[in-house]
Amino acid sequence: MPNVFSIGPFLVSTSILGLLLSLFSASWVVGRYAKHVGLEVRTVRRIMETGLLIGIVGARLAFVVLNWESYRENLWTILFFWQPGYLPAAGLISGVGYAIWQAQKWAPNERLVCLRVLGSGAAVAAVVLVTFLGGVRLALDSNALRAGDRVPEFVLKNLEGKIARFSDLRGQTVILNFWATWCPPCRREMPLLENVYQRNRDRGLTIVGVALDEPADLVTRFVDSMGITYPIWVDDDTKPDSDRTLDIYAQFGETGLPTTLFVGADGVIQKTYVGELSRAFVEQWVRKLVPAGVN
Repeated sequence: MPNVFSIGPFLVSTSILGLLLSLFSASWVVGRYAKHVGLEVRTVRRIMETGLLIGIVGARLAFVVLNWESYRENLWTILFFWQPGYLPAAGLISGVGYAIWQAQKWAPNERLVCLRVLGSGAAVAAVVLVTFLGGVRLALDSNALRAGDRVPEFVLKNLEGKIARFSDLRGQTVILNFWATWCPPCRREMPLLENVYQRNRDRGLTIVGVALDEPADLVTRFVDSMGITYPIWVDDDTKPDSDRTLDIYAQFGETGLPTTLFVGADGVIQKTYVGELSRAFVEQWVRKLVPAGVN
């Protein structure tokens, strides 16, 4: 399932929109239920909403702790909540723990009622979130290649003008990054990808940047100015019957840029992510896909 979908020129996070819808639904249910059983509506809603916020922060901090090496040199990136990097189990424990703690402040005869009201809100939120994400998957993901699918063969050219075939990468872990020179988040994440490439290229990892529908001379000037050394592939305009970058991109959903695929050594997609990458997220997938001890 795509982690974003597009509305005109804007990319909307499916997870964030799903969370907002589930929060509004849960808040409405909690308010109605609390009023029905005689609890103070504003207080119960505050517990639920604060618990959700604590859950989100807890999920983020737990991920940061487990991936501390990726964050310690750039601590401010911990606050980049729009980037990937959450541990759902830790978030659930944090949110539920806060709700139980707050419920203890109620009178004994109201404590279980309060927890039952909050539990009903959490159940509604879960149902709304699962239904929404399932609907998005059916609507947007019907034909796009996804995790578990094999990357189809395609042929482009590199910036030296030589033929570049995806099948030539078989046996290597591949990070396939669709980007464009006019895309700000694409430009911001390129130094990160370069750093990951330099540290892991001898371990069986390669990174390929596919520049979408841009001339080779423009891409070459841009890449040189950025100091990028990982392979960049572009359209081969000398061969009208060759594959086109836009057609290849369309097979993966063409949701937005940048789009990054983490592909195993067997050519099978393991993860697709749309949007700007974080160091911790990339290194997490590198650890999963590149065998330990390979040099």
